[in-house]
Amino acid sequence: MTTLQTIQEPNYPLRDRSLSVKPKNDNFLYLKDLCDTMRDTMRFLDGIGIAAPQIGESKRIFLIETSLFPDIAIPSDIFINPKILKRSFKQTSGEEGCLSVKGMYGTVKRAKTVTLEAYDINGEKFKLKASDLLARVFQHETDHLEGILYIDKALPSSLHIYIKSEEYDK
Repeated sequence: MTTLQTIQEPNYPLRDRSLSVKPKNDNFLYLKDLCDTMRDTMRFLDGIGIAAPQIGESKRIFLIETSLFPDIAIPSDIFINPKILKRSFKQTSGEEGCLSVKGMYGTVKRAKTVTLEAYDINGEKFKLKASDLLARVFQHETDHLEGILYIDKALPSSLHIYIKSEEYDK
């Protein structure tokens, strides 16, 4: 298992637009290793998703923890060059945090439903319609690939710091 520390805001490349990947042309072993490292890091940090810029790679890739969505047929936990094709008019507000903005949370308004298109590690294109938490995760992670963090969209009055009890007791 290989894990990395996540890049923290405002460090490079979190605020830059990530570069497209050519899954069938780029080095497959490199992409596989990158995705394995992202997955290990996400799981080690108990994340629900992680984008390549969060580990210092300016690539249009994100992963999600599919085990959190057992009732949804998700074709891959790897999303390469993802695009949100459609967003519902209806929005919902929800609390978000981020592996790259440790200890802070805030309320963000996002589309309730999205349709996303992406490529898997083998370069196969797939489409997925998602609602509620999964739609929120897709929007949060695709924002990362545009250099946008949830704190940019959160209601300023909703931002708050969270300290784990064992850290508070120190």
